[in-house]
This record gives sequence, C-alpha cells and structure tokens, in this order.
Amino acid sequence: MVEDDAPSRQLLVRRLSHAGWQVLDAPDGPSALEIVATHALSGILLDMGLPGMNGLEVLQRIRQNSTPLILPIIMVTAFDERDYLAEALSKGANDFVSKPVDFSALKARLKAHLALAETSKSLSSLQARQELILRGANDGIWELDVQSGRLNHSQRWLALLQCQSNQADMTIEQWIARVHPEDQDRIAMFIQDYLGGHQSETLSLEYRIRREDGHYLWIHTRGAAEPDSSGQYAYVAGTHTNISKDRYKHQVTGLNNIACLSDFLVSMGSFQPEKSLGILLIIFNYDSQSPKERDIYRHIAESLAKELYLKIPQVLQVGTGKETNHLIIITEPMQTGNLNLTEMINTTIPIINNIILQSSDAGNISYHCGLLEMKHDITNNGEPFTNVLAAAEHAAEMNLPVYAFDASLREKSERKKLITKSILEAIVKKNICPYLQPILLNGREIAGFESLARWHHEDLGMISPAEFLPIARTSGQMLLMTQSLLDQSLEALNLLRKKRLVGDQIYVSVNFEAEQLLHSEFEYMLENETQRHGLHPHHLCIELVESSWLDVSKSLRECLNRLRARGYMLALDDFGTGYSSLSMLNQLPFSTLKIDQSFVRNMLSNHSTQSLVEAIIAIAKALKLRIIAEGVETLEEERFLLEAGVELTQGFLRARPMAMEALQEWLGEHSQQ
Repeated sequence: MVEDDAPSRQLLVRRLSHAGWQVLDAPDGPSALEIVATHALSGILLDMGLPGMNGLEVLQRIRQNSTPLILPIIMVTAFDERDYLAEALSKGANDFVSKPVDFSALKARLKAHLALAETSKSLSSLQARQELILRGANDGIWELDVQSGRLNHSQRWLALLQCQSNQADMTIEQWIARVHPEDQDRIAMFIQDYLGGHQSETLSLEYRIRREDGHYLWIHTRGAAEPDSSGQYAYVAGTHTNISKDRYKHQVTGLNNIACLSDFLVSMGSFQPEKSLGILLIIFNYDSQSPKERDIYRHIAESLAKELYLKIPQVLQVGTGKETNHLIIITEPMQTGNLNLTEMINTTIPIINNIILQSSDAGNISYHCGLLEMKHDITNNGEPFTNVLAAAEHAAEMNLPVYAFDASLREKSERKKLITKSILEAIVKKNICPYLQPILLNGREIAGFESLARWHHEDLGMISPAEFLPIARTSGQMLLMTQSLLDQSLEALNLLRKKRLVGDQIYVSVNFEAEQLLHSEFEYMLENETQRHGLHPHHLCIELVESSWLDVSKSLRECLNRLRARGYMLALDDFGTGYSSLSMLNQLPFSTLKIDQSFVRNMLSNHSTQSLVEAIIAIAKALKLRIIAEGVETLEEERFLLEAGVELTQGFLRARPMAMEALQEWLGEHSQQ
C-alpha cells in the first residue's frame, strides 16, 4: 500500500490485514520501489498524488520489470486527479478506485486482479514446462485454423527449418510446397480427407520436409482436432518431431543411408542444378557372416567418415549404400568449375589405406572403387548410385582398384535395365525357352538331354544365360522362370517320344537351386507337371547346382530323399567348383555326378587337373554314382574320359544345345548313323 497520508494508509492497512492479506506500506515513491525490489509482491495499491515522485512515475519504474498480468497495480485517485487515469491505464495500471475509498469495491477488485494474476502465473509456468519438455523431445508445435487455412509454428520449429520469424504463419499450400515431391500427393490427399471426413480426431503422418538450404528432414506430425458446435473441425493442433536420425541413418554403420544420400542429390539438383559433383563408391570385401569382421568394418567406416570430413573440405556427404559394405562419398569439384577425378582418388585412397592399416585384424579386408562424375543438371543424370555401383563392379571384374563410369558402362547399364524390365514378360510369353543338349552313352547312344535356358530378345538379340540368370535371381523371377523351363522341357520330351525320335528310357535334366526345392509347393509342382505331360518321374533328372547351397540342412536332405524315393533322378552339377565336401556328397541321395567343363577343358594340358578328374571319377564309382562329363569338345578328351571309366558325355564335339526344330533334325540324322 503506497499512500502519503498516514491516517488513510494505516486505516487501509488494518482493513486489508483483517481481510486476510499480508500488507506492506510505504509513504512515498522511493520507499515503494525499495519494497518492490526486495519482496515478492502479489499486487500494489498505488496513490496517484504522491509527493516528489508521483504515482505515474512509480508506475513507469515498476512496469520496466513486471507486466500487468504478473503484478497487478490498482491506482487510488482523488477527484481532481481523474485527468491522469487514462495515462495511468495506458502505462500499465490494471484498475483504479476513487477517494474516499469504498472498501467493499476495493476488496472485490483486488480479489479479481489477484486471482487473474495467479492464473496467469500458473499458465506461464505450465507453458515454460511444456516448452522444456518439447525441447527435450525435439518437438515443435503447430496450430491450424481450419476456416482460414493458416498454420502457425513455434519458434523452435522455425529454427530447425531455418525459417524466419515472419514465416511462422503460412497457408497449408505453402507448407505442402515444402514437402518432398515424392510425399506431396500423399500428404495433400490425407489433409483433404482428414479435414473433410474427420473419421478420427487424431492424426499421425511421417514425411520429408525441406529446410531453407534445400536439404530434407524426416518428420513425424501428430495432432488432434477440436470440432465446433456443428461437428466440423475448427481448430487442429499438434507437434512435429524430427525423426531424421531414424530414417536417414544406417543401423549398422551409423552413417547416412542411401535414402539420405538420394534426397541430398535431389536437393542439390533443385537448388543448384548446374552443380558438378563426384560420387565415389568403395566396396569393402570381407566375410559379412563374421560378427568380428563386421565390427572391424564398422570401425573403419566411422573412422573414414571422420577423416574425410576433416581432411577434404570438398566432401559433402559420406554414407552407406544399399549394402552395408558400400561406402559412398559425395564431393564437390576438387578444382573450381571442374571435377578432377585423379585428384579425388589420390586424396581419398591414402586415407582409406591408412585407416585399414591402423585397424587391428583388418588384414583380410580389401576394397575396390567406382567413380561417377555428375555434371550440370543433377536430377537428369539417371540413377547415380546404380551407375557408380556398375563402375565399382567393373573394377572388381577387371581386378582394378578403381574405375570411372563411362560411355561403355552407361550402355551396359542401360542394357541391364532393359533386360530387368522385360524379363518377366519374356518368362510369361515363353521367350525364354529351353535348348536341349544331348547326353551320349559311350559317345554314340542317346541317354538323355540337358535343358539349357536361352533368350532371343527382339531388340538385343541373343542374351547369354550368364547375363540374364543373375538378373532373374536378383529380381525375384528365378522360381517362375524355372517352372516355365520345366514345363517347356517336359513338353519337348513328350513331343520327341510321340514322334518316336527317342525311346521311353530317355530323360530330360533341368537345373534347380537348393532354395527352390524347399519351396512349400515344389514337390506338388513336379508331380503335377510330369503327369500333365504324360511322363513319369524317371523321365526327369533334377540337377542341383553345387554352388547354390552352403550346407546340408535337414529339410534339404529329407526333400531329396522323398524325390529319389518317387523315382526322380538326382544329379549334382558342377562338382568341385562349389562348397560341397565328401561327407555332404555321401549324405545326399544323388544318382549322378557331373564333372564341370572347366576341369575337362584343362585336364589334357594340366597334370594336376587330370589327377583331379581321375580322383572325381574314383569317388563317383566308390559311391556307385553315374558320371557325366560336361564340355567335351575334342576326340582326345572323349577318348580319355571313356577310357577312365566315364560312360556319359555331353559337349560341342557331338552336339550343341539346340532349339526344338534343329534337335529333331539332328535326331533324324543321328538315328541313321
């Protein structure tokens, strides 16, 4: 209570105290300011007409440090001081009472202002706690006025997006314009449906949003709606959470993942379309099945990323490619206006070598590199990571440390994309078909045929199996292709039997991979196909490629035993080139062992290979297996094998793989010999 008239001051102090308030009093302005500075006050009764420093001056000084909502001030004014009330209210007074003071009115007004101040303090405290919680949770706040279609964002979120304060208020359309192009339609449709149909009062969305520098964040937007009296949404509010760490980091290496790197290139193309960039892909070679080597590689990747950022200012991004052992480096030109590929390699490779040398037990880890120069419009450079991967794979094939993507690889890459795009249609239309190669007994009599996949593409011509089989495998079309080849092979054998070009004992051999045998419908499919073509199990030999399995599982052993019991022949193809051991060979019920053509090709010129072939023959005889030698191209090779005890041979010497028409002609001529 600030009042210069002592009797009036003492009277009000007594009455306020009796009403339950603790009261401090001051006779003048300086005394009042001293109390304000040293005590936590709930409110002030301030006389307008103080001597010396008047009430308006005291009010101005107090309002420099406290707001009307936090510290209410009620002016006490005499009749002749009414002219100053407007000025007092404009300078922060909350209310006024006139002299002589009506204590009942004063008491009511004081209670109201103190209650309002207490509520304001509680709300401020709550807001401060909420802001602290949101700051700790990495969240920003947003509000949407549905009728105006305007969004308002908290300062923290604007800072994260690098927006100015005047951008706190924006339209929904302006917000959607910041969303990643691949996410825009989905987000726009969701918002339209949500505000129109409001099936749920809550919402949850994950998408990418662009910062002012052009780079993207992954965010999780949550919110809740408040309907108006008609049930329509009038107000929606919630939070944005930055989830980039979860979406943009590789779980094993902790580096930026391929999605982050891709979005980085998109942002560079959008904001700096004439920028030149270099992409270096390093493929580390190590045993990915070994936890120890994975840990070593993780350490190498982390250390390498730190060194590259530290020592090469031009490095923009370091991350992990589609495979864990793929390290991708994106760099600016090493020289102004020109990307110096040689300098990039010469700067990076020594750092890699040094990191590997410093890593304990890293002796078995090697690498090869692919390099891609991206010029001008980054967004029109095709598939940069696919292209740089092609360069790295070519480096490995050519036993080179690094290879830069060039016109020849671009042509190869385009060819691969065309094959991948058209392989499913080729399977369905049976453009990928079997060529049958005769298997001969003692070099003369037909014993059976091996079915070999061939594809004549209308634009690319004849495509080698070595080219399209890996694509069928990686694209998930291998099982479908094998089923198609099986169907066509059995149909071809049945036709040859009907034309009496082969006898009932002749079979056809089809290649399968171990995982295909373990498919739940495989055995039913075999039985159905053989019966549909009027054949029996002994007309089909299932060739299992040795390199397609690493170990003998119980399921594989049981499957092969069932197939053998039903009468199918089982052959182990390419023996000696894969992973099998003698114990595995002894565990599985094969009826036939095939000697790989790489051994046959070198056996007469290389004594060690000849000894190996003789050992394979001895093993097969000991296990009572039939032996087929593949790739027989000369009379000398055939004579050696027949004399060594091999009765069945196949190769260009007697017959190439043939399409149906050519095979029928060959069989007609062969029967006359």
